[in-house]
Amino acid sequence: MRNSGIGASEVAAALGANQYKSALTLWAEKTNQVPPQEETRRLRVSLKMEPIIVEEFALETGMSIIDPHNHAPIDSYAVYQNPDTPFLFATPDRLLPDNGVLELKSSGDFMRPEWNSDDPPLMYQCQVQAQMYCCGADYAILCALVGNSELFHFRFERNDRFISAMLTGVSDFWNCVQTMTPPNVDGSESTTRTIAKLHPLDTGEIVQLPIEAIENAAKLNELSEQIKKAEADADAIKNWLRIKIGDASFGECGAVKYSYKAQTRKGKVEVDPVLIPQLESAGIEYTTKDDSTFRVLRQMKGK
Repeated sequence: MRNSGIGASEVAAALGANQYKSALTLWAEKTNQVPPQEETRRLRVSLKMEPIIVEEFALETGMSIIDPHNHAPIDSYAVYQNPDTPFLFATPDRLLPDNGVLELKSSGDFMRPEWNSDDPPLMYQCQVQAQMYCCGADYAILCALVGNSELFHFRFERNDRFISAMLTGVSDFWNCVQTMTPPNVDGSESTTRTIAKLHPLDTGEIVQLPIEAIENAAKLNELSEQIKKAEADADAIKNWLRIKIGDASFGECGAVKYSYKAQTRKGKVEVDPVLIPQLESAGIEYTTKDDSTFRVLRQMKGK
């Protein structure tokens, strides 16, 4: 099913709104040029957490919850599609009364700042709008258990204006898949890794670049110079802070506080210690690294 269309959870990537997977990576997977991302332990655990999140959500809200997959065949899901866009589908986690859908997430503490706001991550907002479109739903609730301790839930009304713009972008992406035309690339790590997989070796040939290469080369040179200057300016500020702190461990001014503390990196021998006596008796040199002490400048977070 995944390679015959775009799932609601993939919409953000198709639109370039997924911070973990780029449009190019999704395109390469859909066109079978790179293998799909392997299922991780985190994903498996998240799926196993769904019944717990459902139970906690029901206790907190008192809402009735329907599992749409109860009558689906074993190891499969109930699939919802809008006949106007057969390439787009959704498998909502749960359904809610009065024509709603419920999307479940579990996340570690490191993601708490993104959930502890009025607007949850954009990629999940794209997902629930796609689910409402495919299911014909009027509203959706996005529910996340963060750090196994705090439950966040957000209600979204169906936004047909958002959906219209989303469908345009997703249709363009699906056309790229069908015509084997790569979508526009971005500077994400996901895109960089995918390009490396698509083109791991060179052939020695010369290709003619598009005319835009001239403008892009000039822009790249300009940006490189700006980066060099910015890095030099940043280094100068860091050195100003270091000399002002001097022998102290901390420097502060109002809410601004820096630490400048010494750290020691343990030395190491570049060979197996068991072999050292034999090497010495044979007069063979070997490399060692002594302990090294250095100071590290860090900005400290205010309390």
